[in-house]
Amino acid sequence: MHDLIQLMCKEIVLDEDRLDPRKRSRLWRHNDILRVLNKPKGVERVEALSLDMSQVSRIIQLSPKVFEEMDNLRLLRFYCTGASRYNNIATKLLHLPQQGFEYLPNTLRLLHWDRYPSASLPSNFHPENMVYLKMPGSSLTQLWEGDNVHLVNLKVCDLRGSKELIKIMDFSGVPNLEELYLGGCSSLVEIPSSLQLCRKLT
Repeated sequence: MHDLIQLMCKEIVLDEDRLDPRKRSRLWRHNDILRVLNKPKGVERVEALSLDMSQVSRIIQLSPKVFEEMDNLRLLRFYCTGASRYNNIATKLLHLPQQGFEYLPNTLRLLHWDRYPSASLPSNFHPENMVYLKMPGSSLTQLWEGDNVHLVNLKVCDLRGSKELIKIMDFSGVPNLEELYLGGCSSLVEIPSSLQLCRKLT
């Protein structure tokens, strides 16, 4: 029954525009997503983008402003399934500019990016409605530049296996955090004392 409902929902989304994926609210088929990432114009309707990198067989070159027009984006996932979860072959096909992204939408509520290849998130990225942040095996050295982070809705933060991570955020701006995963963050030498303010942490 669940599979049938899921199929029906996907058909409804496809009916939003059969020819141009940039005019759909949700994207999950890798060919559609690659088309959008290559020409990210007229993408204001996109609310969710979920790409299984294990389905990608060629290099994707992302521009620094690839998400600039996605002002309604609430869910962003670049993830791997199967054997590719345990190596970085698939994620190496995703090329970012050397300076990283200049912009990520502040509307994001869920950000899941396996092996995120940049050293930090954009300095102008302030997703106050973010609930779920998952970036295992990333190249992050710090999440945000500076300590002025206010993520009052964040419940899950998963950075496990991020071996370059040196600095984690100030937790005083994350009062509702329930789950924190930092296993394998071998360069992280100090956890801020503000973590004790997260009363809901399990």
